[in-house]
Amino acid sequence: MKHLPFKLLSCFIVFLFAVGTSYSQANFKLIAPQNGMTISNNMPNLSWHKTDCEHYEVWIDGIRMGTVPSSQNAYIPFPLSFGKHTWKVVAVSPRGKLQSNTQEIIVDDAPLSDVPESSQLIREGWKVKSSAEIGMNGATLSGSGVNTKTWAGTSLPATVLTALVRNGIYPNPYIGTNNMLIPDISDEYNKDYDLLKYSHIKNKNPWKQPYWFRKEFEVPANFTGKHLWLNFGEINYKAQVWLNGRLVADSTEMIGMERSFRYEISS
Repeated sequence: MKHLPFKLLSCFIVFLFAVGTSYSQANFKLIAPQNGMTISNNMPNLSWHKTDCEHYEVWIDGIRMGTVPSSQNAYIPFPLSFGKHTWKVVAVSPRGKLQSNTQEIIVDDAPLSDVPESSQLIREGWKVKSSAEIGMNGATLSGSGVNTKTWAGTSLPATVLTALVRNGIYPNPYIGTNNMLIPDISDEYNKDYDLLKYSHIKNKNPWKQPYWFRKEFEVPANFTGKHLWLNFGEINYKAQVWLNGRLVADSTEMIGMERSFRYEISS
């Protein structure tokens, strides 16, 4: 068995068989969730009307996230980020491609723990990039004017692999044998199964170097004059934190699973 601290090994197979007659191309439309709907489940059952094709492509936020055989007209995505998403389905056949309408869904839910009314939740709008791909340090990256256009976007909580799968960099590891299309942290395992060819960092094990999580945010005006604290529910497994070019905590003090961290940042 593979030993993957970055990913889950469980595989899920979901089948949904439509009952009734096939729909014409004119009726090839999305069914659920309803357009503009706000949902708390970030793994919604996406469904659509059937049409004659060889298979379907499911696109989320402009990224092809998966394919579905023509016998199915539903898809459960990898856990989505909090916030707004667009999705559509493309039916592929020898005659060409037929595209459904595009709809929006909003994923929103209460935090896992109570958040004081006076606090600011900064779980959305994060950017993620391997330190092996960028030649900058924490002081530079936590300053202004950093271009994060090529970084993966995600909300928190999220592991590195979660962020990369959400951006289509790696396939959904919950489906079939997709887990074998993702490099392992073990170099020996990668060699045995030729997995390094799937690395998004050419010729490198993508898990050997730390990853940066970056976010820009504004402190509300009514926070002025108060003590400010930066709170973390959990870190996997250790980290250093930089704010406005200054080191808040290093990996000798911010370390350990299932621990919460709190740092005074008023200055």
